[in-house]
Amino acid sequence: MIGFAVSVPEPLRPTWLLVSNALGWIGFSIFFVNSGPFLMGHTMEAERSHAFSVSATLHPLMGFGGGLLGGLLPGLLARALGLSQELPAPYAYTLWVAAFATLAAAPILGRTRRAGARQARVSASRAAAPLGVIGFLALFALFRGTAEHAVHAFFNVYLDLELGASTAQIGMIYAAAQLVAVPGALAYPWFARRWGDFRTLVAGVVLISALVLPLILFAPWTPAALGLAGTIAAAVVVTTALIVYSQSVVRPEWRSMISGALSMANGLGIAATSLGGAALIGALGYRAFFGISAALTLGSVAIFWGYFRVPRGELSSPATDPGTPRPESVAGGAH
Repeated sequence: MIGFAVSVPEPLRPTWLLVSNALGWIGFSIFFVNSGPFLMGHTMEAERSHAFSVSATLHPLMGFGGGLLGGLLPGLLARALGLSQELPAPYAYTLWVAAFATLAAAPILGRTRRAGARQARVSASRAAAPLGVIGFLALFALFRGTAEHAVHAFFNVYLDLELGASTAQIGMIYAAAQLVAVPGALAYPWFARRWGDFRTLVAGVVLISALVLPLILFAPWTPAALGLAGTIAAAVVVTTALIVYSQSVVRPEWRSMISGALSMANGLGIAATSLGGAALIGALGYRAFFGISAALTLGSVAIFWGYFRVPRGELSSPATDPGTPRPESVAGGAH
């Protein structure tokens, strides 16, 4: 819809763009809230960490490829069609290419077998929603991403204004950082097998807090770039572990609810970091802001560990998830 803004009368374009972006973000939210429960329902426990690892790997990998393609296509289309790159049309056509590429996923997803008898329907009595688990995990998600969000929102400006990096250097740093996240995501099954999701989450969040320190302690942009790359790679592992962990500690019928709560908490964290960061940077400077964000992220570990550690919290009681010996898609095929 955004690409069609060039065909809309100019007075209506701001409204068209606003509505298009709003609908797009609604679509993103619906997809990401349900992608975790979908993968949980269509994988067996032994293969689950690998499925989530591949899913997490594709985000930075395709982000890197999409970024390169998005940068090249407007110029190529403009030359092929004899248009000026000062016009919006080449960029609109690029957005159409992206839209059709996204739509190509629909028939692929449609080929997955539908679940037959839902596990949520197997039990005659529907258990109450585990609001304590959901609430504490949402609170953890709200604060644990503070350092990550701060880096994503303000690191490029910090490189430019404070560390004197050029635009080309900033673009190269971000592209390289996205690629570094790929082996991080692929390593998730190893961490999950060796440490489990609980310890992986705790260690990953502590590591993210530590990786912000080069942004605070060193003036050259090289240590800061290494901190950025490490932060993105560790964040991919933490995010994947959090999705799997949160989906595993509730019954199947509550997986969409906890996924939605974590997504909402993450969105609120992004908004709060962006708005609060602008004020804090103006008052205290970039280094102080990054230090505060690292401290808040480190503090989230206390929330998570304090509630979920054994023998307190939900892990001290009987398992909340009865387990899924077979993926729902296979179960559906058997009926």
